[in-house]
Parts: sequence; structure tokens; C-alpha cells
Amino acid sequence: MDSNSSSNLILQDSDLGLPGVRCCEVYYPDSIADAFRCLKLNGYDIINLIHIDQNQILSLASTCHHVYQKTSTIQIDLILDENIILENFSATLRNNCRNGMASPDLSLRIYQPNRDQILDFCDHLKSFYLNHLKINNDLSFYYNHHFLLENCGKLFYSDTFFKEKMIKRRSYLVNHQLARLLNSIQLNPALTIVDKKTVGFANAASHWNDILFFKKNGYHVYDLGGVHSDMRDGVSQYKSKFSKVITNLYDVFFPISPRGQSCMRSIAQRWSFKGG
Repeated sequence: MDSNSSSNLILQDSDLGLPGVRCCEVYYPDSIADAFRCLKLNGYDIINLIHIDQNQILSLASTCHHVYQKTSTIQIDLILDENIILENFSATLRNNCRNGMASPDLSLRIYQPNRDQILDFCDHLKSFYLNHLKINNDLSFYYNHHFLLENCGKLFYSDTFFKEKMIKRRSYLVNHQLARLLNSIQLNPALTIVDKKTVGFANAASHWNDILFFKKNGYHVYDLGGVHSDMRDGVSQYKSKFSKVITNLYDVFFPISPRGQSCMRSIAQRWSFKGG
């Protein structure tokens, strides 16, 4: 499917493992009605709305049977004055931001990547999953997803350098007024050339630099890319230093054809989604 069939939509085909059923993922739609209209015209059976808010899911509730799963994240309101945003951080994070931004050894950049940079990042991401997380699944999704977002003009990368050597890279999905963290990897050289304290400064400063960039360029929300609902893992605890407010979003499967409607029970059972 042409990902530019609607300029306000980020679309990606999804394989549900259901023969003959066509499903498309839609990320952060400005208008659910536009998404439905676009996908119906292209012969899809199911629309998978990724990360929609509670008001949007309530508007769907009376329309048709659907299945959904709640996800949690932490978001920063970029409309606020930057001093207020910084004051909402934990004291440790706030100090690390200031120390990192003042360090002559750290340099930061944020940009829209080209194809070679995407391949390089996804290769590093694949290596990270294989070597550190021991995940050996098919990781082609990351390549496809990043190329899709680049094609739509909705992908940013953020690089952190220590003494001119890159130690960290992040990727962001951007859509209308939101910037959401997708992936973040610490490159192997960081383990040998940077001490733990400096890594803390670098992580905080690069987040702060990204926040200021997106704020300056008119985005309203900086999304830290999801947290576990119990907040017990280390990554979620780190993200909670930016804000203690948890935002709930929803991933929703919604039928847009009779064939799609007949698959709702199977989807709910397979992925332990709730019905509505």
C-alpha cells in the first residue's frame, strides 16, 4: 500500500496470520475517520490503531465491536515553559541535564536520517537485541518501520558523542504535534570509554536537548516511548524521573469489513485483548 495515500497517516501492513484478512497499522491518526475512509478504499478488513487516547477509544465504543489493549507511557507537555519542564524532573535528573549540557566532552545532534543512516542504526539495533537481550526473532520490522517513517518524513534520529565518538543513538516517530521515542541503543564503545557518571550526564543531556529541539519546532508532546504499568523495571524507573504522571493509551483492532468483523473473537483470544 502507498504510505502517502493520506499525508496525515502513518500506515504499515500487518500480518495477523489470518488467511485472506488484510490488516493495516495506523500510528497516531489525526482523524480516525480519515484512517477508516482511506483503508476501506484500499480493501482492508481490519484497522489496528496504535496508541490512541481514551477519548478516541470512547468515541469508538458505540460504533462497532472492537478489541483493545491498554499501554502506559510518560509524556511531557512541551507547551510549558522550559524552566517549568525542567523543574518537574527529579533533582538528580535535573542536575545531570545541566552538567551534561555544560560538558565540553559531550556533543549532541538531532536530524532526519538518510537511508544509509537508517541501515546503520537498524544493524546496531539488531546486534543489540541479539548480543545483549538474547532475542533472535525476525527483526526486519525495525528496518521496514524506519524506512516507512523516513519515506513519510516522520523519522528523527538523535546522536550523543563523547570526545567525538558516538556512544548513543535514539530514534523518534513524529506526527502532527507529538514526538515519540521509538528505540534507544548505547553503542559498545560507551562501555569502555565512558564512566557510569558521564553516561548519566550524557543520557540526561541528550533527552533535554531533544526536548528543547522538539519544543522549538512546534511539537506539543514529548513521549518517552512507553513504560511498564508496574514501573518495576529499570528503564521505566528512569523514565519516571521525567514525570510521575502516567498516561494511558490504547492499541485497538477495529473491523472495517464483514470479514474483519468475523475475526474479532480470534484476535481477542490470540493476543489477550479486551473486547468492547
